[in-house]
Amino acid sequence: MEEEMKPWQKGYQLDYLKEITKEYDDYNKYTDSPFAQFKKNNVADFLDKGSLRKAGDAWINITEAKVRSKITMHGEGPIIGYKEPGDVVVQNISAFTDNVKNYLEPYKGRPCWLFVWAEHPEASAFATSMGFNYVGSKITTFAEIYSIYFRDSDNSLETRSHTVIDGAEAVNIKKCTFDSIETSFIVKELENITMEYTNHYSNYNKKGSWSAISLRGYRPDASFIAKPVEMSKKWKQENDTWEEWQCEDTPLREKFPYVNEVLAKIPTDNIERVRFMSLAPGGGELQRHTDQVDPHLGVADGKIMRLHIPIITNPNMEFTSWDMYGRKHTVNMKEGELWYLDIRKPHTAINNGEQTRIHLVVDVEANDSCRRLFTSS
Repeated sequence: MEEEMKPWQKGYQLDYLKEITKEYDDYNKYTDSPFAQFKKNNVADFLDKGSLRKAGDAWINITEAKVRSKITMHGEGPIIGYKEPGDVVVQNISAFTDNVKNYLEPYKGRPCWLFVWAEHPEASAFATSMGFNYVGSKITTFAEIYSIYFRDSDNSLETRSHTVIDGAEAVNIKKCTFDSIETSFIVKELENITMEYTNHYSNYNKKGSWSAISLRGYRPDASFIAKPVEMSKKWKQENDTWEEWQCEDTPLREKFPYVNEVLAKIPTDNIERVRFMSLAPGGGELQRHTDQVDPHLGVADGKIMRLHIPIITNPNMEFTSWDMYGRKHTVNMKEGELWYLDIRKPHTAINNGEQTRIHLVVDVEANDSCRRLFTSS
């Protein structure tokens, strides 16, 4: 019995859609969410629109920009460039083959954007071999990294300019230039605290191994560790005054005089949240993720940037961050060091040691002095 044609199939046989989707197996290896994977419904939709083309031994999705639109590195910026009306946009390439290069040859007469996975080992060489220039990267909320390339029209009289992403915006993780912190004083202060840590609410908190307490947060209760803007729609409905909440010290802060001395040395006009964050031993893990839900994050003046101070750690504690080029950086932060982490970029942590890891995590308002903590060397 013939299977009933579903509306989403757009008139294409299911076996045909499955066959094409299978060719995207390699492409889908670089996705971290079901929304970015190229599935049967995507194939049907783009075939129906006429944008998904067969290029010999590969498939390619080619569209045309209808309106001017900005391309940002993260949801809120910085801006990388602008797609202009008439620009060709090439994406969803199933394989980087010579047939795809030949298929794109006629488009040299038009301005063209190319979107590829930054972590794909063949993507960069493929792009540059066709005369595309790297413009920047787009990092999704699900921790995927697109490398974005642009090629001017052969007939263009002017070279289109794009924003150069460098300096502090390009840094993903780096040890700061800062006075040594005597963690033994903080450990003694921690020993006087008996309250339990609150399990972190995020969906990337694997095995419920990540927890925290607040010295400063959006409620006077030290067990409240959340930032309201990051919470679910349901939570916001249940806490309908959340937009009025301001950061304030919890009763715990006064119990940490040495921590307050350290905080006073950070060159910022505003300290937002201050938390002790614990990661359980024996494989406690934060899965790869980004923190882009918070629109206030960044390194520009007035934005909120994150600093880490390891208080208790071990040699088997690994913190991994991916830069905007898709390169992986794994570090072992030492006790008493100050580290900057751009949490808008993909990152993960795993504690393979036998001791609980505790970091003092401080969110501060960015300014030039704060940026120099991690850009001066």
